[in-house]
Parts: sequence; C-alpha cells; structure tokens
Amino acid sequence: MKSLYNVFIIILIASIAASSLEAIDPSEFEFEGSTQLLVMGRDYGGDVKGDSTSVSMTLEARARLSDAISIDGQFLHVQNLDESGRPDAAYWLSNDTTTVLNELYFDWDLSRSGAGDTRIQLGRQIPAYEFFGSYKIRHKEQSLEGVVLKTKAAKELSLDFGHIERFSTWACREGGPSTVTSEFMDLSERLGFGGGDNGVQFVSAKLSQDESFDLTAYDYFANDFYNNAGLKAVWTFADTNSGSSWAVSGHYIQQDGESGGNMAEHDARSLEMNLSYKQGDLTLDAGWTRIEDGSSLAAPFRTSYLIDPSLLWYTNQYESGTDSVHLKSVYKRDAWTFVALLIEASHEDDRKEREYDVVVKYAFENNVWIAFKGGYGQRSFEGNLPDEDATDLRLFIGHSF
Repeated sequence: MKSLYNVFIIILIASIAASSLEAIDPSEFEFEGSTQLLVMGRDYGGDVKGDSTSVSMTLEARARLSDAISIDGQFLHVQNLDESGRPDAAYWLSNDTTTVLNELYFDWDLSRSGAGDTRIQLGRQIPAYEFFGSYKIRHKEQSLEGVVLKTKAAKELSLDFGHIERFSTWACREGGPSTVTSEFMDLSERLGFGGGDNGVQFVSAKLSQDESFDLTAYDYFANDFYNNAGLKAVWTFADTNSGSSWAVSGHYIQQDGESGGNMAEHDARSLEMNLSYKQGDLTLDAGWTRIEDGSSLAAPFRTSYLIDPSLLWYTNQYESGTDSVHLKSVYKRDAWTFVALLIEASHEDDRKEREYDVVVKYAFENNVWIAFKGGYGQRSFEGNLPDEDATDLRLFIGHSF
C-alpha cells in the first residue's frame, strides 16, 4: 500500500508541476518565515535532568499555479547548539538537530468545475482537527501525509474525508530509540509495531449555528488496530451589554480495538466537560475529564483535547481509570500575554499527580517576541513511597519576517 501510494504521489506531483510551474505569476507567490531560539531545561530528580539550546528557521511559501490550483510548502531546520546533563539531553528534550519538509501539498478548488464548495488537498499538510491538532509547542508542528477532501454539504455543515498514509510528530528528534521523531512514519511504527499498515482513514463533520452552537462528529479508523469515534458540542452564551460570554462544552471519545488485530483488547472511553468565561482581555476556563476503566486512551496524534497541551505531561491524564480537573486563565493586554494552568489527576492506584504551568509573553513592534514558560509537577503515592517532583523551564525568542 505504502509503495503504491508513494509512486502515485510522485507521478501526480511531477506531472502537475511540470505542466504548471512555468505559468506561475510572480505576483501570485507568497513567502514568509520565522526564526526562534529555545533554551530549555528539565529536572526530574537524580540523574534525570538536562538542558539544551537550539535554534530553528521555518520558511513557508504559497504559489498559485492557476485559478483553481495552488501549492503550499513549509521547510523547517532545527539546530542543536549546546546540551548538558543527561546524555543526549537535546534528544531527550525533543530539541535535536533535524531538517524536515513539513508541508508540501497541492490544493485544488473544485468549485469552478461545478462541484460546489469543494477542494482536495494532496501531500504533506498541517491540519486542525479535534483528534489531530497542529500542536506547535517548541519548534515544529505535527503534520500528516495523505489526501483530504473538504466540502460543504450546506452553509452550516462542513465535511472532511481523509486518508493519512504517514505522519510526523511535533518533536524535533531524529533517529534514536523513540518513535516520537520528526520522520514521517505510519501509525503502526508510531505505536511500536513493525509498520506496513493500511494508513488511517477519517471523516470529520462540523455543524455551526451562528456563533452560539458548534457540533463536531468525527471518526478515524486504523485497520488491525482500533476505531476512534468522537463527538464534541459547544454552546456559547453571549451578553451583548457587558461584552462577556460563557461557553459550555462536552467531548466524548470511544475507542474500540479491532477483533483479531494488534490492539484487540483495547477498549477506552473518555468524557471531557468544560466551562469557560470571557470578559474583555480575560478568559477563565475550568474542566473535568474522565478516562473510564478498561484501557488507557490512545493518542498517537497530539490533539485538541483541553488537557493535552501541558509542558511536562506529568499528570498522565490519559491513563485508564483517571479523573483530571484543570483550571486555566489567559490574559492578553496590548503586547502582553499571561497564561496560568493547573492540572490535577487522580489514578486507580490512588496516585495523585498535579502540574502547574505559567507563560509570560511579550511581542515587540518589529515582529520580535520573547516568552518564558515554566512548569512544576508533583506526584504523591499511597504507602511509604516518597513523593516526586519535576521542573520544566523554557525561554523563547522569536522573529517573523
């Protein structure tokens, strides 16, 4: 399957490029880029600590080949400058030296062919779904390699159908023992199996009613592994007099292992409830997530789940039989952004884990920004086992052009 897919992609891209590149109008070419310095250190106690300094350059380009076809690309290079502490500290921190063509896809607008509001995107691309978010937390966003068909069934209803042949995670690792690397791999490799699967097929439908209600239903299927079905509803209540708004959301996920497959015994259920309040520059958010007894929730793709983007991942909030609560506040004023996050998880074995994260960011007028991110984790056990703690400190300096 993989070899046939690769041959098809190469032939198709080459034929389109050969017939279209000569017709590119320079005025239809867009280019932008950014650079970023990251100084990062983690300390889990004992010898499990290290730090690294890395710098990255991201180049993005978009060219319109015709009225209906455009090509988008993103090139990323990350360079490890220094490391100390734990051996291979930069690799452990996911800030290793790597070079990757993170995006390169053709975008066909089929509306001119009488197909309505429909487009096809083929190649490497950075999508944004509930089960597969862009998830840029350091230098790199995760990306899929495949084909996606986007269409509008009605003004309020959008549908996406896709096939993921391979994907590249958010990490900037290259080589090494971990499957969390920048390389494009298929799902079975990411899950620690031998590879050679049939890819991941997915569908996502979103219904929007004005700005007061959103309903998203999605499903992705990996043959010989499992099926993942999700449903998320968001209700928004706005007060036009005060300029404030409340939002209530619920997100249910059901994962079932394929009979006779590599994960035949997999049986995971998750329910996420969230309440948020927005007043001017301030947003407050509180929520609860339950992973039912049975299996831990599989998350080979980083997601848009509200409990996902923490610095340390210290709370292991996807484990079977885990209840997590979170509190988050975001304040944006002029060039400043302040974020505070608390996640606390209670596990089946009575283990308690919590994490505190803070972010302070300032954006200068010349497209330069600086940010500090800090995380502190605590872990306590039943019995006489000693408590544990960990820290995560990061300094970012970025510039876009």
